[in-house]
Amino acid sequence: MAYNKPMKKSFCLAIQGGGTRASFCLGVVLAMREAGLMADYVIGTSAGSLIGMMYLLKDSRGVEDAFIDYMGNKQFVGLSNVIKNGSLFNFSFFYEDISRNRREIDISSFLESPAKYYAVATDCEEGKPAYFSLDEGDVLRGIEASCALPLFSRPVEIGGRHYLDGGTVESLPFHKPLREGEKKIVFVSSRPKGFKKEGSGRSSKLAAKAMYGKYPKWKEAFVRSIESYNEEVDELLKAEEEGKLFAIYPEVPISLGVAETDRFRLLGAIYEGRKTFQKVLPALKEYLRQ
Repeated sequence: MAYNKPMKKSFCLAIQGGGTRASFCLGVVLAMREAGLMADYVIGTSAGSLIGMMYLLKDSRGVEDAFIDYMGNKQFVGLSNVIKNGSLFNFSFFYEDISRNRREIDISSFLESPAKYYAVATDCEEGKPAYFSLDEGDVLRGIEASCALPLFSRPVEIGGRHYLDGGTVESLPFHKPLREGEKKIVFVSSRPKGFKKEGSGRSSKLAAKAMYGKYPKWKEAFVRSIESYNEEVDELLKAEEEGKLFAIYPEVPISLGVAETDRFRLLGAIYEGRKTFQKVLPALKEYLRQ
């Protein structure tokens, strides 16, 4: 597998989540690294925050195998974790096991990265986005918070405040770099272009009220989360049309659940990401040169 010299061009990489459906995004960003395209600003929501971390590792050659291995490991992901640890994903196990058994993955290289990095979570008290950066000592907990799926997780406490999955208020994390005046933004989606959600989510809203009743502002944000997501899609398409960002989408829906464990299905989604990246690479390079 060839790794090219990094392209000397400043750009922001924004990554959508979507549970293991974001395996597609992993395929895209690993192929991006291999093509020598390294962003100096990375932002991700939910699983996108984890994939953004993997993209910034000094040596990402073992990331694909590790990702698939952990997704199939019940100690990391599984309903039993909800009972034992209060979360579908056991990040304590994940970080500890990587440091002990995955020498090819050096988390310290992420923590020492010169890039600007943000994990997007939802502040339960405020019902608004919260951004955890590499400049803060709690960024790994921030990634855990960003991935804390509502109805499958207790809020993650950081600095006396409580956080859940960023997808409730900011599923498509291109807003912050746009506000900050970033001129080149590459957005990686886990959904096909223009995809919008349907339904009211009534049953999940009732469950959320029962579980998180002490966070009324979060509950308000969750109640309108489908509407918010669809509004974000319109904003994304408008920004893309205006040339404010370059978006990479799967050509067909990635038919994986939130916590897929089947190795071959995960590999298939990663392959789709790699294949799609190669198709858009000429246009992407042209966008970055402009």
